[in-house]
Amino acid sequence: VLAGDGPLPALLYPELIAHGYHVTAALYNGDGEFSVIAEREGLPFMRVDLLAIPHIAQPFLRAARADLLILANVTTLLPPAVFDAPTYGTICFHPSLLPRHRGKHAVRDTIAAGDAETGVSVFQVDGGIDTGIVLSRRRCPVPPGISAGGLYYRHLVPLGVAATLEAVERVFAPALQEAVS
Repeated sequence: VLAGDGPLPALLYPELIAHGYHVTAALYNGDGEFSVIAEREGLPFMRVDLLAIPHIAQPFLRAARADLLILANVTTLLPPAVFDAPTYGTICFHPSLLPRHRGKHAVRDTIAAGDAETGVSVFQVDGGIDTGIVLSRRRCPVPPGISAGGLYYRHLVPLGVAATLEAVERVFAPALQEAVS
């Protein structure tokens, strides 16, 4: 199940499909490109902000047969009853090199701190604010004078697609090994 607004889930969706994964449902709040893709593909839909409500989110994830919930640009904090509901839990994209710059203002904080390097992290959600085990990380320099928006859209989103795909592969690798054995 893929959740998020903005360009990241829209770019990630076709890559997941190309790598042999089946997206069974979509969660988003806006009218962006991902919502257009999800509607075109006929994916069951729910608003991302409803993930915070277990008695709504759990039945949706069960109906979608969620093996993994991917949070691609989602700032809603999920309760354990929701992030643990999929078979392999939930992973989350974050636009910084965790643990540096946790929280929803990570890109702005990177610029304000004058960091020369940044990147993205994809982690297993554990209930803290950006505190789970990091499954994948990609780095990039911070171009001098770049805005937070420029850094996010031109550099971090493309890195996020690659990092998220790597994290998905790591999540499913043990299951694939068991299936082969």
